[in-house]
Amino acid sequence: MLIGSFSGGNYGDTIILQSLFEYIEQFEISTVYIPAANPQQTKKSLEKFNSQIDVIYIDINMRRTWGYRFFNANIIKALGKVDIIAFTAGTIFFRDLLNPRRNFVFSIYLLLPFIKLFKVKLLGLFVGVNERVENLSFFKKLISKGFFNSFSQIITRDQESYNNISHNFKKVDLTNSYDIAFYSLLTKFNFASHLGLKSKSEIANKQFIGINICEYLGTQVGKEVEEKDLVEFLKIISHGFNSIMWFHTTNRDENFVIDELIKDVPILREKSIHLKLYEDISLEKRYYDLDFFVGMRMHSLIPALAFGIPAVALNYNNKVQDLFKQLGGANSVLDLDHINNYDNFEQIYLKRYLLSESIKTKIVNNVAAISI
Repeated sequence: MLIGSFSGGNYGDTIILQSLFEYIEQFEISTVYIPAANPQQTKKSLEKFNSQIDVIYIDINMRRTWGYRFFNANIIKALGKVDIIAFTAGTIFFRDLLNPRRNFVFSIYLLLPFIKLFKVKLLGLFVGVNERVENLSFFKKLISKGFFNSFSQIITRDQESYNNISHNFKKVDLTNSYDIAFYSLLTKFNFASHLGLKSKSEIANKQFIGINICEYLGTQVGKEVEEKDLVEFLKIISHGFNSIMWFHTTNRDENFVIDELIKDVPILREKSIHLKLYEDISLEKRYYDLDFFVGMRMHSLIPALAFGIPAVALNYNNKVQDLFKQLGGANSVLDLDHINNYDNFEQIYLKRYLLSESIKTKIVNNVAAISI
C-alpha cells in the first residue's frame, strides 16, 4: 500500500507516484493499494504509465467515507491483504498535526496498533523531514517517537532529513538517497545536456525561459514577499526572452499567476505560454525547449535539472535549498527576501546550475541499488 498525497491535481505528486512504480517493479510486487481522496483522478495519473502491477484504489474522501484521513474502516480492512505499507509523502511535517486535511502523520499514528496487529511492514520511501525533531513540542515529540520507531526501514531523499532522523532515532534502519522523482525522469527520457553553460556573449540569443511560481511566496519558511518585488524580479529574468513558459504544477498556482500576479503586467502577460503540468504530464517535454529555468516548487525544478537545463531556484521552502545543496548547487538558490538585490539578468544567470551527466548516473544507480 502506497500512502501519500496521490489524489491528482499536483504534478509533483504524480511524478513521485510514477517513479515509485518504476522503483518497486524490480521487487516482484504484484498488487498495490492506493488510498486517494479522488481515485478517478489518481487513476488518470497512472493510465499512461506502462506497468504490470495491479492497482486497487481505496476511496478516502472524508466527505464520502467516515475516517480521519488514512485512519478509516476501508484502510483497516485492506491491512489484512497487504504485506507492506510504504509511507511515501514527499515531506513529513508535524505542523497542523491534528488537521486531517493538511497533515496525515497523525492518522498514520492512529493506524500503528492495527499495522502491528496485522504484522504489516512499514517503510518510508524517499521522504523528507524538514522540521528539526528536537525543536518540536513535547506532544509532537511523543508522536514523532512512536511514528519513526515503527518503521522497519526509512529512505530519506536529502542529507538534512537523514541527519534529522539519525540524530534523534538511533535504531531506525536508515538510508540516504535522492528525490524519487528524478528516477523516472532520468530513465524515461535520458536526455543529454543539450545546452551546456552559455557564455555572456551568448545570453543575447535566448528564446525561451521557463518559470514556476507558487502561491505561497515564501511564507512557509517565515518570509513575507511583496508581490511588486516578485513582479520586478520576473521582469528582470524574462527580459530579452521571446517567450515565457509558465510550468504550473497545481491549479492554485496557475490561478495565482494569471489572475493576480501578472494580470496587470502586459510586458509579462503578452509573451506568456501557460502549461498545465498538473493536468497533462506529457507537457514536461517542453522543458527540453528552454534556455533557462527559474522555479520555486521543488518538483518544477527537478525536470529542468534532469533535462539538463541551466536553473536557478527560489527558496520558498527549505526542501528546495536542501535539494540544491545535495546536488552541489547551493550557490544557485536565491532567497525570496533578497530577490530585489538583483538589477539585471546577467547577475542571476551567473548563478545558474547545470546537473552533470555523472551526477545523473549516480542518482539512477543509487536509487536502483537500494533494496526494501
